Amino acid sequence: MKKSLLAIALCTCLYAQAQETQPVEDVTPAKESVLFKHFGVATSIGSNGFGIDLGTTLTPTVEMRVGWDAMSRFTTTTHLYTNELSNTGMALLENEGTKIDFDARSNMKTGKVLIDIFTNTKTDFHFTVGLFFASNAKVAQATNVSHVETMQGVYEWNQQYPQEKIGVEVGPYFLEPDASGHMHAAFSVKRIQPYAGIGWGHAVPKKNRLAVGIEFGLKYWGKPDIYCNDVLVPESSMNGSNHKVLKTLSNLYVWPVVNLRVACRLF
Repeated sequence: MKKSLLAIALCTCLYAQAQETQPVEDVTPAKESVLFKHFGVATSIGSNGFGIDLGTTLTPTVEMRVGWDAMSRFTTTTHLYTNELSNTGMALLENEGTKIDFDARSNMKTGKVLIDIFTNTKTDFHFTVGLFFASNAKVAQATNVSHVETMQGVYEWNQQYPQEKIGVEVGPYFLEPDASGHMHAAFSVKRIQPYAGIGWGHAVPKKNRLAVGIEFGLKYWGKPDIYCNDVLVPESSMNGSNHKVLKTLSNLYVWPVVNLRVACRLF
């Protein structure tokens, strides 16, 4: 009897030792993919105008946004001046002055595909790269609303005396009226615009259903072109423009992007 109990005890000890020496199978669950698993929608307001986008998760630290921005078509009045008249013998503008009123309006509408890259899964800070796609290369336009009849005479003068043309200087560009007395100027940029920036906030909020975010960046739209009456105006040697804002715009290669966003997690 004692021998039997001793044998059973010995077998039990050997079995327990064998179990301890066997490799333990890894039962840690694999990380679940978040590719397109969560979606959110957001609205924004900023230097691109009003925007809306749909966001989704690609990896735990990468999110994507696809959307549309549009600047409201507001109209404002600005003033430009004709070039020096003293040596032309042109008397049409002597009594009326050379100040000309222009109505300018925006036309900035862009689609966007942006990738937000987070440094880790716990932070809201991210880097952003992507592309904007302009629906129209001419992002701003202006037309003179004063001195129209006078500009008809200027057009005839310019046809007769091409070496002594009268017009409006905008940075290195020279605008001339057409036969109707109008100068339809347009500010044109590249339609595909690379973007890089930084921001705070998620396209798909993590902790709450609603979240506020902000971003800063630059989109590159290249050297602007100036059109007058649908004709490309070449750069000239006329750099004495007295309108500093438009002179700066004619050399603006990038557009600053500052947006305030409110995002909502859908699921």
